[in-house]
Amino acid sequence: MMSAKPGSKLAASIRGSALGRLLFVTRDGRIIVGQAPNPPLYACVGFGLAAAIVRGTAGAWLGTLAALAFAYWALLEIFLGVNLFRRILGSLGAILLVAAILR
Repeated sequence: MMSAKPGSKLAASIRGSALGRLLFVTRDGRIIVGQAPNPPLYACVGFGLAAAIVRGTAGAWLGTLAALAFAYWALLEIFLGVNLFRRILGSLGAILLVAAILR
C-alpha cells in the first residue's frame, strides 16, 4: 500500500481538498493513494490470457473463470475497499462486467 507520509505536500494537498479527503482518506484517517491489485485481479488476468490462447470448450471455461475472478474482485472492492476511490473502482468494474455480459 502506498500511503502519503504525514506532513508531506501530498498529504497536505489531499487533506486540504474536500474531494481528496472523500476519495483517499480511510475510515481510520490514513491517506492511501495506491495499492497493489488483489489476488482475484491477478487470477482474472491469468485466466483471461489463457482463454485468449486456448480454443474450444477449455477456452470458454477459462473465460468464465476470468469473469468470475473479476466479479469477485469487484465485490471485494465495493464492500471492503480501503477508501472511496477503491469502492468506486469496484463499482465501475461490476458495471462494466454486467454490461459485457448483457451485450
